[in-house]
Amino acid sequence: DSTSSSTWRQLPNCTDSGGNHLNYTQSSNAFSCGTTSSVADVGGTNAAQVHRTAGNITLSSATLTDLTGATATITTAANPVDVCFGFTYTSDNAGDIVYYNVDVDGADRMGALGLGFHVAVVSEALNGSFCIRTLALTAASHTIKIQWANNGVNTATTICSTDTACNFSVVEV
Repeated sequence: DSTSSSTWRQLPNCTDSGGNHLNYTQSSNAFSCGTTSSVADVGGTNAAQVHRTAGNITLSSATLTDLTGATATITTAANPVDVCFGFTYTSDNAGDIVYYNVDVDGADRMGALGLGFHVAVVSEALNGSFCIRTLALTAASHTIKIQWANNGVNTATTICSTDTACNFSVVEV
């Protein structure tokens, strides 16, 4: 094959079933159909995800409060978990700080309030995200939640709409 001109290649029939996947080998410039087999569970396979689009959530509270719809329960095998949250937030007051925290079985994992996200412009939608890894959890069922707060005077909003979803995931590692 020439390196300066295109050559049409026929692809093998490789339907996406039974672990099939398409391979390409550069040295032979050939495509082939491969298969993937499962391996023994060695932990890290337990996961939960929430993709919330049910509508915006508002609050005016200086006390951490459960974020509606951002709760996951998973059973771990005595391993840590990665907890990630992607969201859009705003407030009706410039200078407000919106805090987000991770609660695992009733204990806050990021201090008394959590991570603070500043609002510079009134009602400006701002993107926020974070991931944390917990210490190893016990081999048991665990409830993991996103909690949030602000100064308790202004109204903060976490935007979770069909246009701008909130994504919360928990993965055992």
